[in-house]
Amino acid sequence: MLKLTEKELNEEMPTRMLVPNNPQAPSNIAIYDYTERKYRSNELIDQLVMHFSLEGDLIHVSSNEFKAQEDIEDFRKGKFNKFRALAEL
Repeated sequence: MLKLTEKELNEEMPTRMLVPNNPQAPSNIAIYDYTERKYRSNELIDQLVMHFSLEGDLIHVSSNEFKAQEDIEDFRKGKFNKFRALAEL
């Protein structure tokens, strides 16, 4: 346990705030408007930051879909090896 003296207890601590603003986002973005033929400033900046993104599907190894995918992959590998063998001749 931390023990503080009376002086340390009365000392003013700086406050910290969490803000939802992205510090790396630009302050404004100029976009060319083709209908008006001039640049327009956009003050509404998206503050969203994607830290991780994964696209794809998970297929269980005991499912019929997995077996079908394995068959397709084996067929493609066989075709590739066949053409590679012909190209080496």
